[in-house]
Amino acid sequence: ASAKSGRPAMPKILINPIDVHADMISVQAPSTLHHLLNVLRLKEGERVECVDGAGRWYAARVGRRSTRGLQLEIVGQGKEPRAALAIRLVQVLIKPERFDWLLQKATELGVARISPIMTARSVIRMRGDRTPRRVARWQRIATEAAQQCGRATVPQIDPPAAFGEVLDSLGSDPKRKTSEVSRLGSDPNLILL
Repeated sequence: ASAKSGRPAMPKILINPIDVHADMISVQAPSTLHHLLNVLRLKEGERVECVDGAGRWYAARVGRRSTRGLQLEIVGQGKEPRAALAIRLVQVLIKPERFDWLLQKATELGVARISPIMTARSVIRMRGDRTPRRVARWQRIATEAAQQCGRATVPQIDPPAAFGEVLDSLGSDPKRKTSEVSRLGSDPNLILL
């Protein structure tokens, strides 16, 4: 229940931005449909909050239901305010269950980008053939965490890279890279663990 009104909070779901059409949202993803209809058991006329993962949110009312999907009528919309800082978390690969937990918490805290790195002393190694599946799994975890905490944006999850490659991606100014590494994250846009 909502602390202010005593009413139950509106359910929040993550939608694909391409499903938004003028004043309607067309939900067709099987997992989202299952969640709305079988888990939440939403009925026509009930309200739901939708976020698109790109920073927009929509207040909607459940409308028509068909064999191909569910129509939600948009009754309000807005854009999540942009964070003052776009925080990028650079994290050494750790045991999978701990890394999953880290992804969830970083998403809940508002991190904009997560860059897993491999170092010479990393215990966890990624094989090339498993990398795309692992990154897709991490993106799903971040998406679910964003939905759970009501965040309208989902952080970008980079494929694992060598530490030097991530440093190179920070910019072309060698003085900037050196100062960021020597300060170990005192730059508010860089966190090194």
